[in-house]
Amino acid sequence: MEAELTRIIEARGLTLDVVDPPDNPAGYPYIEVACAGRDVRFPMPWKPDPVPPNTQRLFYIVLITIQIYEECDDFLDWCAEIERNPAETAVLDDFRDLDGSIRTFVDMIGEADYDDLRLRMAIGEAISRASNFTRGEHE
Repeated sequence: MEAELTRIIEARGLTLDVVDPPDNPAGYPYIEVACAGRDVRFPMPWKPDPVPPNTQRLFYIVLITIQIYEECDDFLDWCAEIERNPAETAVLDDFRDLDGSIRTFVDMIGEADYDDLRLRMAIGEAISRASNFTRGEHE
């Protein structure tokens, strides 16, 4: 997967970085994806990973953020999944912005590459679940 992420990053001229504006009402950082003068931000409300992120890791986190958003039924489900308070205005704003952010991101990387990455993630997840099941780590 890392090679595919690298290929897309290089082919599209993407830059990814963690940003945490000083006047940020959300209280969590964002991953900013930029390409050809356009940029989009994805919330990163969970605890930061102690491993310093590289570009491929940030790209993967964006994909996971999108996956979580798309799998949730609504705002309250999303808040529960990311363990945020739905009463926080900044959290609601981020939820509302995600749909447009995803469309911009897909436009930046291309529909075919996006679909391919989603398929790769689903296959990886299925393999992981099957592996856990065979080891008796299922619910």
